[in-house]
Amino acid sequence: MTSTTAPERDALVARLEAQLADTRLQLEDALRQRCAAETRARTAEAAILAVRSVVAAVS
Repeated sequence: MTSTTAPERDALVARLEAQLADTRLQLEDALRQRCAAETRARTAEAAILAVRSVVAAVS
């Protein structure tokens, strides 16, 4: 195993922390997109049920 100097370790830690922060932002964005998609899906399902109810009432 090679040894690293304190500045090298500090740079590595800083890079890994930046990558972790970036990954966290990506995951948060993906979660927001998923929640928005689920909301759109529920809205579409409710609209379909409403149309079916109207069609059933008219038939």
